[in-house]
Amino acid sequence: MRRILIIEDESNIRELISYNLKNNNYEVLQAEDGLQGLEMIVTENPDLILLDLMLPGMNGLDICKDLRERGSKIPIIILTAKNEDIDKVMGLEFGADDYMTKPFNVHELIARIKAVMRRAEQRTEEKYICIGALTIDIERHEVGGHFSSDPEQPHPYHDYRTDPTGNSGQHIGCGVFYPCCD
Repeated sequence: MRRILIIEDESNIRELISYNLKNNNYEVLQAEDGLQGLEMIVTENPDLILLDLMLPGMNGLDICKDLRERGSKIPIIILTAKNEDIDKVMGLEFGADDYMTKPFNVHELIARIKAVMRRAEQRTEEKYICIGALTIDIERHEVGGHFSSDPEQPHPYHDYRTDPTGNSGQHIGCGVFYPCCD
């Protein structure tokens, strides 16, 4: 069962969302302020976060930015009363996967949750691209293949990576093996 964390300070909105998520077979976690929400993200590891922006303790944009800076890939849907274009742009630029404004339609929210989770699952499945014996690790920017790790043996592939500064094509060695997607 997928676990969704609702970080929302208005209890009536939290309860409305929680009720509808449970009716759609989701496990629901709830936090009423930003700091509690951030703590629950770490301890509970939810599959998706519904995040208000105007929260006591720590605002939603800071939570979103903090998670993305730490490398978290947990999908985030911002659900807020802030409906100005600049707010939407900032939320998405800070790492949210979707943005909805209040008031909202619960059926649309459920549909967006399903869509965001579908995309997140596809990203997980697409960690490797395999072409014959060649394997590309998308997340690590590495290329390898099925061949001997003995440096004396000739092999057709070399390992090239894109380093964190963006320089690509630096040769770092031969004979690396990565799982293939056969």
